[in-house]
Amino acid sequence: MFVHLFYSNAIVTPHDGKELWGIGHPCSPHFGKMLPILQKLDIKSLIRVKANLYPYSGETLHEHGMHTDYEFPHYAALLSLNTCDGYTKLEDCTKVESIANRVVIFDASLKHCSTTTTSDFARINININYL
Repeated sequence: MFVHLFYSNAIVTPHDGKELWGIGHPCSPHFGKMLPILQKLDIKSLIRVKANLYPYSGETLHEHGMHTDYEFPHYAALLSLNTCDGYTKLEDCTKVESIANRVVIFDASLKHCSTTTTSDFARINININYL
């Protein structure tokens, strides 16, 4: 998986890997391109904005491990940039298909997982975590 971080409200300390929370800041010169999307969401506090690219995985679709983005109540707005057979699976086994230009909002403090793709060169999405 390849990641591009646009914005983060956390700093990871190098000695123990723990996150320290503070005033967030853009981490990318491309953050401005995210503003039209962010303005459409009811955001009280932005936590993180990142792009994920999951490369083509051959004939077998790989499902990654279940996780929560953060251990406190928050939302994820997941924008799919391409249509492919990859998906995000929620804790209740709901599958959110990757359909280009569609945003799905869910409670990211509940367990979920991502997958690779077998139908395109990559699965690409933008994950926006917010309160």
